[in-house]
Amino acid sequence: MKAKLSGSLFDLKDSAYRIALHIPVGIATALLVLSHWAVAIIFGAGFLVYELSEENVITDDAYKDIRGWLWGLLIGGIILWLI
Repeated sequence: MKAKLSGSLFDLKDSAYRIALHIPVGIATALLVLSHWAVAIIFGAGFLVYELSEENVITDDAYKDIRGWLWGLLIGGIILWLI
């Protein structure tokens, strides 16, 4: 039981780190709209293709990275809304 608890705490720490690591990518995706909307779509699609292909090859729970990217996209959208 103790090993399982420490494993879940490690997973939580790993998830938070991976989410925090990908938030800037989401913010950058949102801010790319300022240059041209197509650039933001291409960048976002490229990120998703990369993450999904990485999931297929090494099965590293890419949903954690995508979740961080989506949080960053939300934050970037709020920044654009406030500008």
